[in-house]
Amino acid sequence: MSSIDRPGPASLASRLRRRYWSVYAGTYDAIWDSPLTEQIGLEVLGALDPQGPVLEVGCGTGLVTRQLVEGGRVVISLDADPVMIRHMARHGVRGVTQADAAQLPLADASFPNVVLANVLHVVEDPSAVLLEAMRVASPLGRVVVTWPVDRLHPQALSRTERRLGRSRAGAARANLLRIITGVPGAALRVRRWRTSDLAQHLDDARLSSAWEPLDARVVHGTVHLNTYAIRERSASEAVG
Repeated sequence: MSSIDRPGPASLASRLRRRYWSVYAGTYDAIWDSPLTEQIGLEVLGALDPQGPVLEVGCGTGLVTRQLVEGGRVVISLDADPVMIRHMARHGVRGVTQADAAQLPLADASFPNVVLANVLHVVEDPSAVLLEAMRVASPLGRVVVTWPVDRLHPQALSRTERRLGRSRAGAARANLLRIITGVPGAALRVRRWRTSDLAQHLDDARLSSAWEPLDARVVHGTVHLNTYAIRERSASEAVG
């Protein structure tokens, strides 16, 4: 779950959004370290190819990373926000690289698994991020993408968390923090893309790269989870 955004000549709004993510990092775990996030992490784990390491782009504070590591996977994590990366140490994750999701410092076809967990809806250019994921994914590998459903009511989210085992106090605190952080987040338009927008970006990226959809579903009514397979590329094909 991520704060990754593409750098460039920064407008005031862009600088404020980046500052928002750094501040949000301090409350992120109190909001999202829950049985629901654990379930999402397990669903991501199950969608991966069973072989080889995992590149997680936009790792945030490492909540999904933790599930992948506990599931026995070797994970290489990237995020754009240095404060988010520092918070990952709380989950025992070290060696995280600060990097731009649209310009990954990695070789072509270098990972059999790439994860974009709750990243696409907040980046400036989802197509650029998707094409980078395709570029670094190896043939026959997997790319797993998640993003939150549109207009998920806080009370519905809280009920789902309680059903999955979160304490009443924990769910109430998370709801309060979502409201506190959500007001400036909405003002800054932190969430840039809705599901219909992302579906178009995903289709565009699929048409211009060597991947095929394997699965598309919604986890506990809260998060879309799409899985793609990287097909073998012919000698004349190039990604990106």
